[in-house]
Amino acid sequence: MKERYSKQWFPFWVDKWIFGSMRIECSLEERAIWVDLMCLAQKDDGYIRANEDTPYLDQQLSGMLVIEVAKLKKAINNFIKLGKLKRLKNGTLRIITWEKYKLSERQTRRVQKKMAEKKDTMAEKKDAYSNSKSNSKSNSNNNKKPSYKFSKKHLNEAKYLKSAIKETNPKHTIRGKQYLEDWANTFRIMDEKKEASLDEIRLMIDFAMNDPFWHSNILSAGKLREQFGRLWEQAEEKGKVKSDLRTGERKSEKTEKEKRYWEERKKKEEELEKQGKNTDAIKSILYRWSREYWRVK
Repeated sequence: MKERYSKQWFPFWVDKWIFGSMRIECSLEERAIWVDLMCLAQKDDGYIRANEDTPYLDQQLSGMLVIEVAKLKKAINNFIKLGKLKRLKNGTLRIITWEKYKLSERQTRRVQKKMAEKKDTMAEKKDAYSNSKSNSKSNSNNNKKPSYKFSKKHLNEAKYLKSAIKETNPKHTIRGKQYLEDWANTFRIMDEKKEASLDEIRLMIDFAMNDPFWHSNILSAGKLREQFGRLWEQAEEKGKVKSDLRTGERKSEKTEKEKRYWEERKKKEEELEKQGKNTDAIKSILYRWSREYWRVK
């Protein structure tokens, strides 16, 4: 697989954007979508795709950009017509003028130099802060290891998640000395609060690590907990799990929140059908609504 760009920004030429042809050729909504597409393209050298062999589905893109599928399709077709975007044979999107958004070699060297200087400055400040902290008796207690409460079974799930991430994302570096204990504590909280049983957690780890989008986004127990409801919903849609066959302690009962969720989802779907929304639009809207519903506060 092609190595992804590590930098998280790209040059945005102000005059070209303010006075360029796109301001005349595209609507306000399309211009906003174009900026979103450029941000996605920056992650893969101008390509907009899940990986080298897998393009994003329209529904996936609409979910990430939080826009209706119909509006997204219309904008993409217009960009293709204007010669700004092209669709490859396998469905992958590619920004034709991507080279214009790259820095020159001279500009790249200047940026790298500034970044190196900034890194050195931050390192000096960090060293100074560390020395000051170690010499202060009042702050000495802050260096103590956090106190976690978890059992061996929770730690096993944390180790399983670590192994799955390493296998799927070999270049990813997990930071922190106590991250396994932190993950185990997160799984304990999920287990004790009946948010998910350990079997359900294992199912969602496997689902996420085999999904073209989630495998690079679920890189910690905290993120798994935050997105658990959304993961479970997508797994249900793809036939990986069934809501009426829950595992562990929740096998024979559903939480009150789950019951309310399905009741409200049904009402929402009926409202959208009455409004004359097509199937793709309904799925896209429900997808975003479900994400907000299950968001962990």
